[in-house]
Amino acid sequence: MHNAAFLIKYKLHHLFFWLMLFAVWYFLRYEDYSTEAKAFTVTLIKVADLALMIYITNYLLIPQLLYKKRYVLFALAFIALIITSSIFKMYKFFQRYFICTKNGKYRHGMKVTIYTIQNLRNG
Repeated sequence: MHNAAFLIKYKLHHLFFWLMLFAVWYFLRYEDYSTEAKAFTVTLIKVADLALMIYITNYLLIPQLLYKKRYVLFALAFIALIITSSIFKMYKFFQRYFICTKNGKYRHGMKVTIYTIQNLRNG
């Protein structure tokens, strides 16, 4: 019984949940990347970002805005949170893995196919 109180007191059940989510997400997506290290990094950033957004929403935005019936401000703050998170991931993380080299070729850490209108017309 003492162990259960310790886990709840220090919110370790949250940590277990996020670790399980990380493990499932990694397992389902690791083959999409060229190396397991890149898959680990991408999964870690995505899960950490998701956790941060959820905790900000649940512990800050909902009590401070939604419960006080500031619906428009809540919606704007929530949209701003999503946009900020997206910009951070795209410009801070993906610049490292998806960047154009000097000779014009793209190097990337993911197995992706870029379709252009020209490619689609040519079959």
